[in-house]
Amino acid sequence: MNVVDDYNTEEVDEYTSAKKLVQRAADREALLSLFKKKNKSKDDAHFTDSKLQSTSTELGSDFSNLPLKTDHPSRPCWTCPDGTIYLEAFHDLYPKAYDFLVAISEPVARPEYIHEYKLTPYSLYAAVATNIDTESIVKVLNRFSKNILPTGVAKFIRECTKRYGKAKLVLKHNKYHVESEYPAVLRELLRDDLISQARVAEETTTTGGDGGTTEANKDGFVVHTKAEEMEENLRILKEMDGDSSSDDEDGDNEKGKEQKTTVSFQIKGDSVEVVKRRAIE
Repeated sequence: MNVVDDYNTEEVDEYTSAKKLVQRAADREALLSLFKKKNKSKDDAHFTDSKLQSTSTELGSDFSNLPLKTDHPSRPCWTCPDGTIYLEAFHDLYPKAYDFLVAISEPVARPEYIHEYKLTPYSLYAAVATNIDTESIVKVLNRFSKNILPTGVAKFIRECTKRYGKAKLVLKHNKYHVESEYPAVLRELLRDDLISQARVAEETTTTGGDGGTTEANKDGFVVHTKAEEMEENLRILKEMDGDSSSDDEDGDNEKGKEQKTTVSFQIKGDSVEVVKRRAIE
């Protein structure tokens, strides 16, 4: 009798557990359906204040209705409205897509077959810092995506990279300089009292020691003309995007004729951290 009683008890427990699991799944689906109805009119409501929000932190995310492209099997990844990117590790284009996603996003999980990445403001800042421009990020990501790139994701990328990389701190001849391609950006920074106090007055000079020329403009900024930096990143992006070699050659010829110009001003060495903090703020 004890054996039969124990068997019946185990059977009841298993049935109860299964019933709870079914009920829990039903409750979750009901909540997801309710959430969808509330947000039906918000096509890309994930984008708010330069941050991508997930569909629901407690219920998980349901992106099963993402519109796929007709040739989606030939593309290696899904791009979700919350900035999450899933990459097929077994896809033929995995090596190129992997290099690109590592450059613009942060890895979350990389199991054997499907890798997960996340677009963040900091990852996009790092991409811009390595001379990957905004439209190249949007264009290549759209080319790799199986689904149509959500407008909220494209907007997030543009918002995050709009100001990032416009000015950078460089070390030249053991002296710190704030450098930018845009004089207006430097003028805006110098409106801050702490940054303006950290500035060092420089003499007007013209040199060509590192392959370029320098001179001072009317704002007192040092104008530096030199060759384009970090062309390798741009070349890789063009290869990923499928640009023809003839287009690349035309672009190289144009770049050979036009030189890149930057402006900069020197700051005190002991004020570097102050300038960095104020620029971020």
